[in-house]
Amino acid sequence: MIGVNLGPFVFGADRVVAIAAAFAFLACLGFWGWWTRRNDNPFDVPGYAVLVGWMLAARVGFVLMHRDIFADHPLDILAVWQGGFSPVAGLVGAAGVICWVGLRALRTILPLATAAAFSAATATLVPALLPPPGADSLPNMTFQMADGTPVSLADGDPRPLVVNLWATWCPPCRRELPMMMHVAAANPDARIIFANQGEALSDVRHFLDLVGLPQTGILMDHGSDLMRHFEAPGLPTTLFFDAKGNLTDAVTGEVSRAALVAGIANAR
Repeated sequence: MIGVNLGPFVFGADRVVAIAAAFAFLACLGFWGWWTRRNDNPFDVPGYAVLVGWMLAARVGFVLMHRDIFADHPLDILAVWQGGFSPVAGLVGAAGVICWVGLRALRTILPLATAAAFSAATATLVPALLPPPGADSLPNMTFQMADGTPVSLADGDPRPLVVNLWATWCPPCRRELPMMMHVAAANPDARIIFANQGEALSDVRHFLDLVGLPQTGILMDHGSDLMRHFEAPGLPTTLFFDAKGNLTDAVTGEVSRAALVAGIANAR
């Protein structure tokens, strides 16, 4: 599953799972609060502290895993809207907060442990409830690059391939495009294709000239065929393929530099 639409918003499947797990955690603690008030024995359980502990530890864990990339671009650490969390490190952080809170007030241990178990069960169940994924391999289609050169993505090139679905009207696409082009120029052993979805070549060229970006790697998908083929719910969507043209990973929404570099490495 690449992602889902929730009203006007588009979320990657991993973010849907995280949101559902957080909601389950808080809902379970809400039930405990209602139960204790009903029995005239109310007490507060700092559930938000556990969530903050998970987020901070998960972010720190992700940054440490990709410390070489973040060392060159330290401000990227603050770009949490791009994603980039280590679930294992997050669990360690959440467990630490639960233990700290529990030692200060023993009666909070059972509600917190129950909520954590319910959250983990939700995170395990939600992926099975999401719609099935679209195609998991490259289509046998021919497109044109911005310079008019015909190209087939499934051409047998042994390098890993990244296909970024984007459009000029999409704000996250506009933000991530310069970074992705920089990574593409620094990684000639991988192919990064920027497949514009449904726009005229003149509009794309005008945008690139306006922001000072080259036309290198720009593919024109006038009919949004790739978006339909992979059932991408929105833009931007970044797809990673190995040398055999098999999908290895997908990111819906703005991708981080670290996630892009890691996705390329995993596709080798």
